[in-house]
Amino acid sequence: MLQTLTSQADDLKIKISKVEGVKSQLVNQRSKLDLEIETLKQGAVVREKTVSLFKQLLDKLIDENVTTLSKLVTEGLKIVIPDQQVEFSATIEQKKDLWIRFTTIENGVEGDVINSFGGMIVALESFILRVLCILKLKLKRILILDEVFAHVSTEYLENTSYLIKKLCDDFGIDLLLVTHKKQLLKYADTVYYAKSENEKGLKRLVLEKGE
Repeated sequence: MLQTLTSQADDLKIKISKVEGVKSQLVNQRSKLDLEIETLKQGAVVREKTVSLFKQLLDKLIDENVTTLSKLVTEGLKIVIPDQQVEFSATIEQKKDLWIRFTTIENGVEGDVINSFGGMIVALESFILRVLCILKLKLKRILILDEVFAHVSTEYLENTSYLIKKLCDDFGIDLLLVTHKKQLLKYADTVYYAKSENEKGLKRLVLEKGE
């Protein structure tokens, strides 16, 4: 009888130990989830504040320089595509909220910047606008662009390279451009070619400076 009770007690201890182990795992999982939830909450607050700050800065920029903005972007477009009548327009739709509307006008036809005239014009306008924002908001004059000119037609790539060079030189901007388009290298100060190498079964990216 005593032996049976002892055996049952041992079995009970084992079961209790297992339950405590499961409980410990659940507590750890809950702690991790609580931490993730708190991180997400903090991230949401940061994003909200960032959006609010950016809106204030952008609203001020638009209110003061909307006409100049349109003119400068249009001039940049003409450098790249002089054989087409393309203009960029920025207009304030609601003065109270300083809401802005970007449009592109090609041969007298007005359309949405993103959807109406293909990726080439969007890429060019986006690049010029980034430069203008850096200058106006007095941000650090560094740009890193990864294949942003992928949709620019081949015949306009050399002009695009010239535009990049001109804006960077005129305004002292350091730009790192990742691209597969060789025509964009014409006005580059320094060129590095990337290739993949295998070393002891591991792949690594190697950069070689061009001539």
